[in-house]
Amino acid sequence: MTRRFLLSYLFLIGLTLFIFGLTTTTAIQRSFESFQEAHTAVHTHLLVDLLENHYQQTESWAGVQAEIVNLSLLSGFVITLKDRNGIVVGGTFGTAVVGEPPADLIFKLADAQHRPLGTLYVDRANELQAVDDQFAAEVSQGVVAGAAVVLGLAVVLAVVLAHSINYPIRQMGQAAAEIARGHYAVQVQADGPAEIGTLGRAFNQMAASLHHVEQTRRDLVQNVSHDLRTPLTTLRGYLEGLQTGKIADRRAAEHAFAAMEAEVSYLLGLVNSLSTVAALDAAVDTVLPTTVDMAAVLQRVQSRAQQLAQAQGVALTTTIAADLPPVQGNAMQLEQMMFNLVENGVRHTAAGGSIHLGAQATAAHLHLSVADTGEGIPPAHHPFVFERFYRVDSARSRHSGGAGLGLAIVQGVVQAHGGRIALTSSGRAGEGARFDIWLPR
Repeated sequence: MTRRFLLSYLFLIGLTLFIFGLTTTTAIQRSFESFQEAHTAVHTHLLVDLLENHYQQTESWAGVQAEIVNLSLLSGFVITLKDRNGIVVGGTFGTAVVGEPPADLIFKLADAQHRPLGTLYVDRANELQAVDDQFAAEVSQGVVAGAAVVLGLAVVLAVVLAHSINYPIRQMGQAAAEIARGHYAVQVQADGPAEIGTLGRAFNQMAASLHHVEQTRRDLVQNVSHDLRTPLTTLRGYLEGLQTGKIADRRAAEHAFAAMEAEVSYLLGLVNSLSTVAALDAAVDTVLPTTVDMAAVLQRVQSRAQQLAQAQGVALTTTIAADLPPVQGNAMQLEQMMFNLVENGVRHTAAGGSIHLGAQATAAHLHLSVADTGEGIPPAHHPFVFERFYRVDSARSRHSGGAGLGLAIVQGVVQAHGGRIALTSSGRAGEGARFDIWLPR
């Protein structure tokens, strides 16, 4: 590619220089010829005036030979003068002229009464023509030399430019091949020309996104496998116990069935959460958007969460503005979004703490908030809490810490409704965490 680009670039430069040199040389030659014609015209008119004055003063061509010689020396022209009868009466090389004298210009001389006096033949001397030719040759040589210098610089610049463009492109090609083989952790140098740098940065961003997607996929498979393995193992153990008769008495059987029901409920919740996340990723709504009364949604959330809060020994309070406007969206998703936040607060708040659910209207948004007095979330974890299966405390069990999908669903619902969410928490125990959501009115 470098060779093709370089040859194309050099061909274009060479063609441009050739056309430039040709047009420049032609223009200079034409301008110089025009200059020669103007120069000759000015001097020959002076010769005509001087010779006509000579004839008027002497009333003949007597003594004109000496004057013609002087004029030839001064002007650099070869001059031949014939009288009205066609006889040579003077010339730069004397009067012995055979045939028609050589001439670039021919003038008819006349007196004041316009009576013919003779004919003047003017030709450029060989010495003067040689000087003119030498000047034209030096100008052409200067143009050729300048073109050669420009061509040399163009070659150097072409090599540098070809390398600066081809190297990052070749590097991106190699990186793309690595990505095609499944190696996403590749980066290229985003330098060189502005366009190549922009392309390199875009490529790096794409590679980073693909790497993140692949890592998320691996984490998803690993986390789902982990969260499925434990309940399925538990179910299998109880089923084997029931099947083999190891669990024979009624109390043990009831305990086994209760445990199995809890595991099945957990699995159903996990599957439903995964289904919700997938639907939000694909922007698929199971229910068409409608006008949602958020006050009613928040009251249902409070009613559902109240039992959880009481079981945890946590006080749940609400502050819902009376003039709360409706929003356009999916009522089921919005209810799940707020319930997930409240449930998350209940799970991470110790007995004796409190959770506050608030809602108020601004000029352009509906502002929802959930604040608790629990253990809080350290700032280092803030960028990751909305990722799937992420747990602030990795040591938590699935029963105390959840599957790690609740906040991912919250963020997905917020984004699906064109809103934004913010987390505020110092991470100190007792100060808790606060989630603020702004939905467009």
